[in-house]
Amino acid sequence: IADMDLIFAYPNPAEDLLFIDYQSQELALAKLHDLQGRLLLEFDLERGMNHVSVDQFSAGLYLLSFSTAQERKCIKIQIE
Repeated sequence: IADMDLIFAYPNPAEDLLFIDYQSQELALAKLHDLQGRLLLEFDLERGMNHVSVDQFSAGLYLLSFSTAQERKCIKIQIE
């Protein structure tokens, strides 16, 4: 199983908090961008449950990307 298969982000759409469940031992970096490509958040993922506050962002679509030394994954997140 690839490390990126061990990442789950919910709820989607999110209002106040976005939870990220990460079950790999490898270090991972998460980034939240708007659709214009601007970096809004950047944080390290801890193994287990992570959460990030998204209530400061306007309603709309965002891109949440994850990267490790070997892999990358990007998912669309709707913020309400």
